Amino acid sequence: MLGGIFYLYLLTGSTHYLVLLSTTLQEGQVQIIWLCFFLAFAVKMPLFPLHIWLPEAHVEAPTVGSMLLASLLLKLGGYGFLRFSLTLLAEGFTTYSNLVAAFSLLGVIYGSLSTIRQIDLKRIIAYSSVAHMNMVMLGLASANQQGLDGAIYLMIGHGVVSAALFFCIGVLYDRYHSRLLRYYGGLVTVMPLFASLFFAFTLANMGFPGTSNFLGEILLFLGIFAASSAVLLLATAGIVLAAIYSVWLYNRIIFGALKTEYIGEFADLTRREGGILLLLLLPMLLLGVIAPPILDYASLPVRLLALLSEGAASMLLPTLLCLSPASRRRKEATPAAVTPVKGGRLEPSLVIRGRRPALRRYQPRRHPLLRRPHLRLLPPLRRGIAASIPRPTF
Repeated sequence: MLGGIFYLYLLTGSTHYLVLLSTTLQEGQVQIIWLCFFLAFAVKMPLFPLHIWLPEAHVEAPTVGSMLLASLLLKLGGYGFLRFSLTLLAEGFTTYSNLVAAFSLLGVIYGSLSTIRQIDLKRIIAYSSVAHMNMVMLGLASANQQGLDGAIYLMIGHGVVSAALFFCIGVLYDRYHSRLLRYYGGLVTVMPLFASLFFAFTLANMGFPGTSNFLGEILLFLGIFAASSAVLLLATAGIVLAAIYSVWLYNRIIFGALKTEYIGEFADLTRREGGILLLLLLPMLLLGVIAPPILDYASLPVRLLALLSEGAASMLLPTLLCLSPASRRRKEATPAAVTPVKGGRLEPSLVIRGRRPALRRYQPRRHPLLRRPHLRLLPPLRRGIAASIPRPTF
């Protein structure tokens, strides 16, 4: 990825995101840069066959590290794919989208089959995460409204569910100092509270209706179906396999006879552990029933991403993204459309200076921290921040 950034800088003379959006590159150059960025994001997600590092990292990491890795860090790969591969390098995506879909489909099936063969509890959840993140990449490769909505929603839901599952494994390891599956069985008789909460997260992991993963997978499958019905038919194998390894894992740990020859003392969840799992259970259930507000909030940027991946929104970029002052110094910048309104003002502030059009900022210059959307909704907080930050000089 760093090599791709250097190459992009050599070609354009800038690394400013908005300037790069308004710059036209040759098709071969875009494909090279897209491959550099994609390899980095594929390792981060991780995409098959670049996933080998993830199970080892989860096994060696403590419980908190596994929770952070599964819930937050893996999602950076999906964010990078949305932010760069589908927008900045949309032409390269149209060339390699079928290749991405093929590797993602293999990753879903391979990750699910590998999950069934594991005997380490952390490796089971880790390979399950590999299968789910490859399913996310399959939705991103569909590049339509439903597929992108489902991929984003599944990343959010999987972040909650996977963190809860790793915490449950950490609870068992903290008590019994083993992650090997053969030492566990019959815990429902001595840990009923743990068995109940673990059951809820197991259902969410397999995409049971009413949970966050279910809505994400439904939207994702609608997008995949719009792109290719044959790929959807193969991708449904991942759902079947997810149900198989989830039920198999829960049955081996919770039901059966207690193996007292290995473990002699048992203890259910403490208040602290139960509170943490309940805090993770609440968003999982809420995300399963309040999807419309979240999807409505993300509908406009997702729609723009879908148009960009099709190459239909290239002329909208200067208007929608409010080009920065750096872009006015670029001769190749594409001028936005001029629309006169009442009062003689031009939108979006295109001013003719001599023979060459120059782009001017529409909004007044303010501190970057005060231009963030979430601070616009909180005027008192904005005033407090403005009072605490030194006056910037431009």
